[in-house]
Amino acid sequence: MYIISDLKLELGDRIVHYKNNLIHKEDGPAIIWKIDVDSYDSDFPIYNSYIVSDSRWYIEGEDITDKLEKFKKQNRMPDSHLDWTKKDWAKFKLCFVK
Repeated sequence: MYIISDLKLELGDRIVHYKNNLIHKEDGPAIIWKIDVDSYDSDFPIYNSYIVSDSRWYIEGEDITDKLEKFKKQNRMPDSHLDWTKKDWAKFKLCFVK
């Protein structure tokens, strides 16, 4: 059996992050569906050279996206993780990262 330590895999319109054979990313969404900026005009957030059309957050293989949405509302955090403060990140890590 092979162990995937840290891997960013680009699969067509998706980017998937793995750690220890599980979908995992502690500093942003683990799965991102993207659209090339040159081919699309939209209000979706732009990250690097692509537009993020959807994303899912995973910690150690568990999809925490819905829990995170509730957590952000309860803690009055910005929708985009790119706008989070150090305090927001600390709250996130205390709640979700083991």
